[in-house]
Amino acid sequence: MVLKKELLVIMRMLTVNRFYRLITKNPSNIMNLLFLFRYISLVLTSILFLLVTQSPIVFKLGVVVSLGVAAWILTDLQSRYKGNQHVLKSIVLTETIGLTLLLIPTGGISSPFIWYALNPVLTAASFLTPLFCWGILTFYLGSASLIANRLFLRDDMLKILDDKSYFYLVCLLTTLRVRLFSGLT
Repeated sequence: MVLKKELLVIMRMLTVNRFYRLITKNPSNIMNLLFLFRYISLVLTSILFLLVTQSPIVFKLGVVVSLGVAAWILTDLQSRYKGNQHVLKSIVLTETIGLTLLLIPTGGISSPFIWYALNPVLTAASFLTPLFCWGILTFYLGSASLIANRLFLRDDMLKILDDKSYFYLVCLLTTLRVRLFSGLT
């Protein structure tokens, strides 16, 4: 039991140290900005998920811890393979599919994690081809809409698009902005 607590303390310290190194290195580095966005969006969406949703606390904690571990692994993989387009595409595609599947038990298009799912899109916008980037965004938005329509039996598709139009617009404009600025650096 004591060993478990010590391991948790060590893991927290490593995460805090890694986050501190990330910020103090070169905050204008694209990869560092993506990692910063990943961890800030993870913290904010996790807090919202823990406070707002009506699921059992064990389920909510399991989702948050699993997503934290996945974020740590993905951050490591992306930093290792940022120069290898094929591997990075596989990582981004895997993350997109995983985050889409995460929407099913966490509330669909109304899930707080919908905003965290911009991470693979932003990675694709920064390092991969425009076609792949827009394809990932289209896949994600289409899947989220279908999940809301089919699994959560929300209104027809046009009603969903109308109700969540702000979300679609933010995703499109954010992706466009990152695509434009990634070409400038």
